[in-house]
Amino acid sequence: MSRTFKLAYAVPLAAAPAMSSIHATPLAEGGFIYITDSWGVLYKIDGTSGEVGRIVWRMDPKQQQQDRNRGAALWGNFVITNCQRTAADRRDRQGDRQNRLGIVLR
Repeated sequence: MSRTFKLAYAVPLAAAPAMSSIHATPLAEGGFIYITDSWGVLYKIDGTSGEVGRIVWRMDPKQQQQDRNRGAALWGNFVITNCQRTAADRRDRQGDRQNRLGIVLR
């Protein structure tokens, strides 16, 4: 039996130059999707409805240029990502800034 997949919905990410791309594998847990773009921006997207996605929060490390970014990792209550800078914002589940450790509370 073959299956045909179709796009359920698309979420436009931040306005980025035309040459932006995503190489990271998205992570999904509990209906939320975590993805990073080539500028190191980490997004938490609410996909619980299954019909539309909504950006809950984003963490922008303000990189000066694009770089490879292979995504984020989930560990306990944290979302961990890397970027060009040695530090990134850490945010809790609601997106409130916590400190600059490259670890985000989800």
